[in-house]
Amino acid sequence: MTPHGLPSMLKGHPMIGAGPLPSGSAPQRDWPLWSVHVALAVVMVNNGVYHVLAKVALAAGVHQLVFCVYRDAIALLALLPAALTGERSLHHLMSPKLLLPFFLLGLTGILGNQLLFLVGLNLTGPATAAALQPSIPVFTLLLALLLGLDSLKLRQRGDQLRLVGLALCVGGAVLMAVFRGPLLLGAGDGEPVPQLQQQGLSSSAGGGGGGGWASGWVGAWSMGVVSLVGNCMSMAAYLTIQVPVLHRFPAPVTVTAMAYVVGAALMLLIALLASPPSWTVTGWPLAAVVFAGLVTSALNYALMTVANSRVGPATVALYNPLQPVASATLAYLCLAAPIFLGRSATPTP
Repeated sequence: MTPHGLPSMLKGHPMIGAGPLPSGSAPQRDWPLWSVHVALAVVMVNNGVYHVLAKVALAAGVHQLVFCVYRDAIALLALLPAALTGERSLHHLMSPKLLLPFFLLGLTGILGNQLLFLVGLNLTGPATAAALQPSIPVFTLLLALLLGLDSLKLRQRGDQLRLVGLALCVGGAVLMAVFRGPLLLGAGDGEPVPQLQQQGLSSSAGGGGGGGWASGWVGAWSMGVVSLVGNCMSMAAYLTIQVPVLHRFPAPVTVTAMAYVVGAALMLLIALLASPPSWTVTGWPLAAVVFAGLVTSALNYALMTVANSRVGPATVALYNPLQPVASATLAYLCLAAPIFLGRSATPTP
C-alpha cells in the first residue's frame, strides 16, 4: 500500500492520536477513556511477563517458529469465537478492499513482530528485549509523518511534550543498548548467576538454536539487537496501519482475528519450510506457549486494537516504556537475573 493509499482510507478521520472513531462505533460506546489507559498498562505488564516466560521456553530448546505457530493457533481459537459472537452485527461492513490491509497487519504485527522478537530475545535476554520496546513510539511517529497521518506543531505545548517523551524513549533505548553500566541488583561482578547458567538463560546459551547464527557473543548479541529493532518497526507499522482499517471497519476483535489468520498461515508456512527438529512442547515451555497465545496474543492484541481505535497508535505506543520495568523486575524476582544500569558488561540477559 502506498503512502497515498493509506491516507485515502481515512476519509476525514482525525490524525493519529488525535481522537476516537466516529460516534456510535462499538469501541467508543463501550470503553470509557480511563479504562483504555488502564488496559494499556495491563497490556505492557503482560508483555513483561511474556518476555521472561518466552526466554525460559527458548532456553529449554523450543524452536522459535514452533513457539510462534502454537501461540498463534491458541490465539485464533480464542479470537475467532469472540469475533463471531461479539461483533457479528458489524461484519456486513467488511469488504474486499480490506484484504490488503489485513494481509499487511498479519505480515507486520504477527509474523514480523513475533518472529523477530523471539530471535532477538533468544540472542540477548528479557531485559534487553524489553528495553528496546520504547523505540516503538519513535518509529510509529516517523511512519505516521511519512504517510501524512500525523503532524508536529512545535509551537504547541502538547507536541513539545510529545517530543520530550520521544527523546526520553530514544535515550533509554540507547542507554540499554550501548552503555555498560554498574550492577544495581543481583549477583555481583557482572557474572552470570548460577541459576541462569543452569537454565541456559545466558545469551550464549542460545535456546532454540538461535545462538549458532553468529560466532561469538558480540556477533550474536548485535544480531539480536538488530532483530529487536526490526520487531519494534514491525509493531509500529502494525499500529499505524490499523487506524484506517478501524475507521472503515470498527470491529477491533475481528480486525485482530483477521490479522492472526494471515499471520498464523504465514508462520505455519515458514515453519514447514524450515523443518524444525522437534514440534513437541511440554512442561513449563507449554505453559509459556499457552500464556503467549491466550494473554499476550488474544487478550493483549484485542485490547491494543480497542485502545488504538480510541486514542490512536501514538498514545498506544507511548505505553511501551512500562515493558522494561516489568520484564527486568520479573526476571530478577523469578530467575535471579541481575539488573544493571544499561547493558551488562557480560552476556547475561
